[in-house]
Amino acid sequence: MGLYAYHMLLTQKAIAKVSSLLFYLILIFLSGCKAVSVKTDIPEITFTQPADFSPQTELLMYDKETLVILKQYYQSGDEQISLAVADLIKKADAALESGPYSVMHKTGLPPGGDKHDYYSLGIYYWPDPFKVSGLPYIRRDGRVNPESYSDVYDKKSLIGLFRSVGVLSLAYYYTEKLTYLEYAAVLLRTWFLDPKTRMNPHLSFAQIRPGSNSISGSGGW
Repeated sequence: MGLYAYHMLLTQKAIAKVSSLLFYLILIFLSGCKAVSVKTDIPEITFTQPADFSPQTELLMYDKETLVILKQYYQSGDEQISLAVADLIKKADAALESGPYSVMHKTGLPPGGDKHDYYSLGIYYWPDPFKVSGLPYIRRDGRVNPESYSDVYDKKSLIGLFRSVGVLSLAYYYTEKLTYLEYAAVLLRTWFLDPKTRMNPHLSFAQIRPGSNSISGSGGW
């Protein structure tokens, strides 16, 4: 299984029994996914009214009906879904040892002087090789500067947060193990809410170009 490919491909027969179910479904979270083979022997299952979500629940990244259906496959003992969830659990157990992540952990100081500000380097900006100082940085389209993922900036920590919360949330959904849910909450509180470690709610110093006349970034992440 790929890093986050936990939603299996479903057959046309399964689609005919479940309205709005996509034939090709691969859950992708940021990076590292690989395709999985098409399953052709999904057992017959009578799907019940979803009890996992209230009618008011809104999801931004995942399809609510598909999550419920795949969980029912898992609970029924489906072999392929069980293998995928086992892989997910391994990633979630590793995520329990990650973080917590915080903008306060970077070694650099944003131009505004407040370490609580999110700070990142535009990934295509490199030192100018024809200047001793390297400033201002010059743009090289398509060539990612590894400095952007250094401890000077926040990008690496933010990616770690995204990945860890993603796998912990899904692992809790499928296993109902509170440890996953509780640590996902710790990670989110640390990054967004705790006064000592939280990020200020703006991206003014994201995607900066060192040496530029403007201290503001492009507003990405």
